[in-house]
Amino acid sequence: MGLGAYTSTMLYIAYRVTPWLGALLGALIAAGFGTIVGVICFRLGLKGHYFVIATIALAEIVRVTFINWADLGGAWGLLIPVVRDSLYDFQFHSTRVPYYYIMLLMLLGLLYAKWRAANSKWGYYFTAIKDDEEMAESLGIDTFKYKLLAMTISAALTAFGGTFYAQYVMYVSPDTVMAVHVSTDILMGPVVGGMGTLLGPLLGAAIIQPIMELTRAYVGGRGLDYVVAGLLTVGVALMRPSGVVGLFEKYFRAISLRSPEIHQG
Repeated sequence: MGLGAYTSTMLYIAYRVTPWLGALLGALIAAGFGTIVGVICFRLGLKGHYFVIATIALAEIVRVTFINWADLGGAWGLLIPVVRDSLYDFQFHSTRVPYYYIMLLMLLGLLYAKWRAANSKWGYYFTAIKDDEEMAESLGIDTFKYKLLAMTISAALTAFGGTFYAQYVMYVSPDTVMAVHVSTDILMGPVVGGMGTLLGPLLGAAIIQPIMELTRAYVGGRGLDYVVAGLLTVGVALMRPSGVVGLFEKYFRAISLRSPEIHQG
């Protein structure tokens, strides 16, 4: 997310390159970085908690590097020059509605791509690796290749979100787009809703975000919003690893199993 935000912002400030093109270049850079991180972690055989720790450490190295990189604004970050409303400049100040529709189109495009991927050979390989990596390897699946592919695609798509965020708030800094809390904000929705599902992240975000906003509004900026959301996320991860979507699937499956008995009765 941070690499996408900084790439499009720097290209726009220095050369007035449209953020739309900057988003594509940022996605390529993020994909390259994701590939490098994946090669390092997967070649070392890191999994589970060790993989999480390693990726957080690498992300922190990048954040500290950007904090000390004066040409990129350092710790102060970068302010995007404000111009008139323009699709080329990706700026809309008289009304914020265009941002909504742009994000909606991005979301629909992502959901479609995810749906197509889930019903393809790649999707079946990803699911097999997620469920049992050793078994997937025994069936002839190149787990290293497909884990690396997932890492690369994920990094590229997240970079698009970074460009959108930068253009929406008109400001980027290492602590706003590269801090650890950015990763946790992104992950809470899928964990609560259901990872590896199409609608899980949407449902999880619809639950987590209102809780955080209401807690922040009524309690204030004391960090309690993250405490509440974090407790909910940990609770779901421990008691319902499949998320809220898994709970609904279990409920509907139970109904479908009882329906023949109801008809026979």
